Amino acid sequence: IFEFAAAVLMVAGAMSFGLHYALWRGPRLAPFKNLETRTILTTFGATMVLTLVGLSAAGLYTSVSGLSRQGFFQALSAHSGTGFATVPSVELATWGGLAFSGIAVAMALGGMASSTAGGIKALRVGLIIKSVASQTKQLLLPEGALVSARYFQSGRRRLTPELAQSAMTVALLYVALYLLGTGVALGYGYGLQEALFESISAGASVGLSVGVTEPSMPMLLKITYMLQMWAGRLEFVAVFALLGFVYSWVRGK
Repeated sequence: IFEFAAAVLMVAGAMSFGLHYALWRGPRLAPFKNLETRTILTTFGATMVLTLVGLSAAGLYTSVSGLSRQGFFQALSAHSGTGFATVPSVELATWGGLAFSGIAVAMALGGMASSTAGGIKALRVGLIIKSVASQTKQLLLPEGALVSARYFQSGRRRLTPELAQSAMTVALLYVALYLLGTGVALGYGYGLQEALFESISAGASVGLSVGVTEPSMPMLLKITYMLQMWAGRLEFVAVFALLGFVYSWVRGK
């Protein structure tokens, strides 16, 4: 019962406050036409399948109820950026293969914009997919043909190159942030899977751990994870603005 109640709250936290308002105001099904809503439902379903298939193949849980409960709760916690876990970190560290991929990708993607979750955000993921599909279609059409990419987000909108570039830039910055923490952890001798998992968890402000984060961890790694949590939560633009302000202040401008 507690797991079910927590799962409801995790889903609510991963949804944008705009979606909460739209569902309250009605009609109830209208928000599910939005690109962001469809994207997060798709990514959650995909990461859930990866996790469950991975756990089943590894044989970590013998019963169907145990497999579904553990896989569902951990995947939802990772995707919503909640950080709750119903398995200890030493057991979570044994989730290799597809199960590890499902949890790691879920943490990296995160929830919706204007929600309590971190990560890249579902709207950016949807815009990137739309942009890639549009460019692929443009390449397949005869020369001179024009492709107008549109998406639905509280109304019909046009996907401009500037918007697509902005979404792609922030997504790549998140990937770079994840790789930064992974590299530092690898330098201290941690395994690739543990280093990547912990770095994504820090950069997306999730909190799930496979045992790397502990009081005795190296100081530089602590500072790295602190910077990742800070930059990942502010989503880079505010960080760049602050750095620009400090740079101008130092130069006396």
